[in-house]
Formats: sequence, C-alpha cells, structure tokens
Amino acid sequence: MKENVIIYFKFQGRMYNVMMKTLGEKITFSMLEDRLMTKLGLDGNKVKLHMRYNPRLFGVEEEMNVCDDEDVCVYVTSAKNNRRSVLVVEEISKPPEPEQLPEHLSRVGNSSVGKSYTELNSEEDEMRVDDGALIVLLEEEQGTQHQLEAIVEDHGTQEDETRYDESMDNSDRGEQYVESPPAVEPGMFKKEWEDGIGLTLRQEFPNKAALHEVVDRAAFANSFGYVIKKSDKERYVLKCAKESCSWRLRASNISTTDIFSIRRYNKMHSCTRLSKGSSRLRKRKGNPQLVAALLHDHFPGQLETPVPSIIMELVQTKLGVKVSYSTALRGKYHAIYDLKAFAVLDGENDASWEWFFEKLKTVVPDTSELVFMTDRNASLIKAIRNVYTAAHHGYCIWHLSQNVKGHATHTNRDVLAWKFQELSRVYVVADFNRAYDGFKLRYPKATKYLEDTTVKEKWARCCFPGERYNLDTSNCVESLNNVFKNARKYSLIPMVDAIIKKISGWFNEHRMEAASGSLENKMVPLVENYLHDLWVFAEKLKVVELNSFEREYVVTCDKGIDYTVSLVLKTCSCKVFDIQKYPCIHALAAFINIMDDEDRRRGLELHDLVTKYYWVELWALAYYRTIYLVPDRSQWEVPDEVKALKIVPLSKKPKKGRKKMLRLCERDPYYDDMKVAKRAIDQMEMVAMMEGIPKFCPCGGSIVETRKDEKRYYQCEKFKDDRMHIRKLWDKAMEEEVSSLRESVDYNRKKVLNHEYLIEEMQKELKAHRAEIVNVSKVVFRNPMDPKK
Repeated sequence: MKENVIIYFKFQGRMYNVMMKTLGEKITFSMLEDRLMTKLGLDGNKVKLHMRYNPRLFGVEEEMNVCDDEDVCVYVTSAKNNRRSVLVVEEISKPPEPEQLPEHLSRVGNSSVGKSYTELNSEEDEMRVDDGALIVLLEEEQGTQHQLEAIVEDHGTQEDETRYDESMDNSDRGEQYVESPPAVEPGMFKKEWEDGIGLTLRQEFPNKAALHEVVDRAAFANSFGYVIKKSDKERYVLKCAKESCSWRLRASNISTTDIFSIRRYNKMHSCTRLSKGSSRLRKRKGNPQLVAALLHDHFPGQLETPVPSIIMELVQTKLGVKVSYSTALRGKYHAIYDLKAFAVLDGENDASWEWFFEKLKTVVPDTSELVFMTDRNASLIKAIRNVYTAAHHGYCIWHLSQNVKGHATHTNRDVLAWKFQELSRVYVVADFNRAYDGFKLRYPKATKYLEDTTVKEKWARCCFPGERYNLDTSNCVESLNNVFKNARKYSLIPMVDAIIKKISGWFNEHRMEAASGSLENKMVPLVENYLHDLWVFAEKLKVVELNSFEREYVVTCDKGIDYTVSLVLKTCSCKVFDIQKYPCIHALAAFINIMDDEDRRRGLELHDLVTKYYWVELWALAYYRTIYLVPDRSQWEVPDEVKALKIVPLSKKPKKGRKKMLRLCERDPYYDDMKVAKRAIDQMEMVAMMEGIPKFCPCGGSIVETRKDEKRYYQCEKFKDDRMHIRKLWDKAMEEEVSSLRESVDYNRKKVLNHEYLIEEMQKELKAHRAEIVNVSKVVFRNPMDPKK
C-alpha cells in the first residue's frame, strides 16, 4: 500500500482533494475530519462534517455514511486499481452548548471572609449600571493580590469607567468559616442569537428600498420575521414579529437627500425560531425583486441566468422560501433589466463624432500617414474632414459593395458584389480602367449609383492617395463588435471593464508572441510566411540587371510579361510592391539574383525592402506597455470637482409630424382607386426592369414567341399595349440572356479551376505520402540477417 493517500471529495458543488501523508490503515475519523476542515477553512468549534459515498456494489444504490474510524478504513482500503468513489462532504452546524459562567466570576472556591451573601449582593448592587451598558470583567494576578476591574461601555457617544478594587490577605482565608454556595445549574433555554444582517450604527443606504431589500433577504436567509412599525419619508422602524423579542431597527432620512442612516440597532433576537410558525413570516412570499437580488449575487454581471425552474430551487435552497414559476421568471427579467446598457451619447450625429475625434487627436496626432477606413456615415465623414485635415479617408469596400448590389436589377446581386470587390483591388491604373469600362457596360445602374455618390479615390486601391497597405475593409471593427456582443448589453461601467479586460489579455498575448521569435526573425509572421512561400516561385523567374548603381532590374514572369523593379525606390511596375510595402514576387526575384554577390548587394538585407511597420522591433514596441484593469469602485479617488458635477439627462426629442389620434371616420371613397393605381405603377416598373427571357410576366401570364411585321418577339400571352405586359424583340432578349449566362459560366469556371488546383495539390501530397510509406516499409521489413543492410 502506498504511503500517501489522495482523497477526492465534493463540497457545495465543487471538487477538492487532500493528500494524507500516511498509510491508509492509520487514517482515523478525527484525522480525516481535521484535514478536511483545514482544507475548507471551517471552524471545528462551530460546525461538523457529514461524509458519505457510493460503495458501487452490485444491486445496491444506497450511499454509505462515514461515522467512525472503521468506516474511514473501509472507504480508504476499498479502492480498486487506485480508484475509489468520490466522498461527498456536507456542513452541519453544531448545537450550541449551554451558557456557563466564567470560572473567575463564579463564587465557587472563593471565600466570603466572614461576609454573608446578603452583604456581597449589596456590594454588587453598587456596581450595577444602566441596562444599555456593556460590562467586561478582567482579573489580573500580581504577586499575592487579585485586582478585579469592571469596565463599563455605553453604546452611545460617551464612555464611563467604573473600577472596583478588592484586596484580601490570603493568610486569613483558611481560618474563616466558608459557607458553601448554592449549586447554580445553567439554563437550558436558547440564548440570544444574531440576525445575520451585519449592520452598524451610522451605516448609510442610498434609499429606503435598498435598506428594505437587505433586511428582507436576511430575514429569509436566517428564518426570522419582522413587522414595519413606521415607514415614511423621514423614518423607517422595524421590530421582530414576536412581541417579547428585543430585536429593533430604526433608520432616519438625511435631510435634502434620499439616504437613510441607521440610528438604533439591536442585532440580537431574544425569541426562538420555533415561534416563527405563528408569526407573519409564515404568510410572507418571495417577490421578483428578491429573486433578482439573489441572481445578482450568484451571477454577477451576467445576462445568461438559469431557467425559472432552477431559480425556484435556488431560492428555496438559499433563502428557504418558495416562489412560483411566474415570480421566478419575472425576477429573471428584472435582473436582466438591471444589467441592460444605456446610451452614453445621444446618437451618431455631428456633435458626437466631432467630440470623439477631438479626444482621439490628443493621443493620435494628425499626419498624412494616417488613414481612416470607415463606412459612409455622413456625420463620420464630416467629423474626419474637420478634425483630421491631413489624414486620408477611404471607404470600406464591403459596405460599399452591399450598397452597390442593391441598385442592380435582373442579375445575380452576389456576383455583382464580388465583381465590384475584385475591381476595387486592382493594382495598376490601366488594368483598372479596362475593368471599370467592362463593369460599367454590364451594370449601368450600379455604376451610375457609384458615380453619383462617391469618387474612385475613396474605394479604388490604385487611385487611393494615401498609404493603406492591404487594408480595404473595416472588418477589424466588425470583429470587435462581435467579440463584445454580450458586453454591449451591460451597463456602462461593467461594459468598460469587460472591454479593458479583453484588450489587456490581447496585449499580453501579442507581447509574448512578439518575444517568442529568434533574433533571425526580422519581420512579422505575416510577411515572413508570405515571402517564405513566395521564394520557391521567385527564384525560377528570369532577371536582367539594368542599372547596378540604382539597382534596377527587369523581371520576366511565367506568362512572359516584363516588370521593372527598383530596389532603391522600392517600386515595381506591377504596383504590388508600391502599395503593400513589402516585396512582390518580381522584387523578391531581383533580390535573390544579387543575394550571393556581396559586391552587388552591398549590405542590402531582405528586411530593408519592407516598411518599418512590418518589423518585429516595432511590433514588440506596440505592445510593450501593460494595460491595467480598473480597480474596484471602493478604491477610486474621485476629485471634488468631479463629484460636484451634475449630469442632466437629455431632453426627449418630440417626434416630427402631427400627433397620432384614434379617429373613427368614414372610408375614403378614393382609397380603392389609389391602391389599383399603385399596383399598376409597380407592375409597369417590373416590366421595364426585366432582362433576358423571363418565364412569366408580372401579370402572371406565360411568355410565348410571336411574329409581327417580320419581327420575332417574346411577349406575354395576355399582351396589351398598355406597358403592363412584357414584349421584347427576340434578338435583344437573346443577347441579354447570353450575357447573363456568360457571367454565370465565368464565375463557375473560376470555381472549377480553383478546385482543379486543389485536387492537383492533394495528389502531390498523396504521392509524397505514398513514397514515405514505401521507404518506411523497407526499413521495417528488412532482413536482419542480411549483412549488407
């Protein structure tokens, strides 16, 4: 048997473990109980533990209780394969012991020295003080003298001190007759007990409702009842539901405020809990506010709380009161309502955005290197233009593509959005102009919307005047919104705490990631991995040197196109090097060409061709500072001028237009005619916007092929010359249909090519794995007797 025995146990729904550094046969019940008490931080004088476990016997489902040393030995030694059942531990309060007088205050063993008990009682009467005083007796021994002090403390603001000295000659005590005192048996009735609220004199509460909630929860948790004697704007007086009990509570309002302060408070109950059955506590029921307060304690700052059935059990377990399903549900909603966020600003308007950017400018200065990538909110655009005059501003192409595809008709809108995004990412201006002309020809309405609402410099990569690198969307902001989706529902302070906590964790992760690389890693992982994968293709390209001093080269790609590269100016005619700010495949090929020649390279390193913002050094500096969490509100040091500020809520803006009123009036005789006219207009618009060869007319009729005046038409079978039915020339309809089919074919062809490329890569990997399997098989199944091997 092992010398160390590990015992796993469960206490109040959580798992713990203890290690007994002795043999299992030597573990006693008291030893195990003391070890568990120490682990859980419990006081053995106040509570005791009840232990049980499942013996895992065939046909037995009852649990075994651990009560003595023999039960402990059976539990410890019954483990099989070092596995035993989890020990379930419960806390049980010890019954209070009867109160006895302290030994030094008892008359037993003390001489009366010739005095009768009547005289002694008369001297004790001289020491009595008011009922409101607290008497503490202290005994000190100095040599042969005993000094007895009685210190009297008043609960008010004054303290009186009374001293009683008594000295006797010990030599005379043995010669006097001592009358035996009567035997005093301690009373067997329950002593006074605390209410468990924990209030103190002068303690303040924000309002009377907050004080009532604290007392109400303690009454349920500690099983006592109370009645409200007086409750108004000035005072709040409570007493125990039992008339003979001494428990009292009185709170008063502080003038000109809503704060209530505790003025008088006796926390001790002189009644017994057995009397609560006839008190008003028996008739009281839980309310939604009580349920919400309990949820706030057990699930602080969380919107996701248990279902009402679980809440009913929780209230019964923690407060000892039963609530209905509807009360639990309303309490759940009440707790969620307390956590809901409220608006800090009045909305996304000019004043709000301008204030935000003015504050941002104090930490992020205005410079031409700064680029803002946003959606097209009018107030946002105006604020950036007014505050950051030197910075550049671009539009998120994803948001813009969603707006563009909404203005297209009779086409696949998702394909349109994808083509617009591909158009915006073209690097060369000449290529962009050709692609834009084709886009304009195919989607005239979408192009008209673009030209009417924005300019190319705001969304086209090749036309953008600033340095925005590879960023053309605001996806990072949308990602943050998704991360803080739940935190945005909280109130202001918990929401800010959640955001700071998350960003602090991110800073720590990126700080460790930046420091994890070796000294050879000069660039961030994004660029390092990109150039690593590009190296294989770049070293196969043909490079011709044009100017060794200016380091200009001509690189021929695999398609036979020549590109001019300047390593000094960090440019390439493909414009990828210019915009991305790290080498393209042509620039990398030029660097590989001179890499082995030290004279031609002249100390040029690969990371010198990359902008400094992609260096690991600047990456580490971006996260070197620590973001500390906001301390608890109790530790805040708020200046007096801030405390004196009064925040006045914004006035509610009245709705525009005439106030709606419920009127009972006659039906408008022209209402039906207006609806018929609207339907006719809608049908005419649908006829005008349809392209290609539709299957049905907006009127519901089928499309048929007809001839008239030696012309072929596609028209509705119910055609009337009222512009509400489809009628198209055959050749025009066929042209539109073919154009639409070509777009669909091009899109599907790209998908097929992509899949073919993936299949080829998978076949290469499969071939390599097969070769590895063959090599491993030769090693595993070789002949051990063959001397050649």
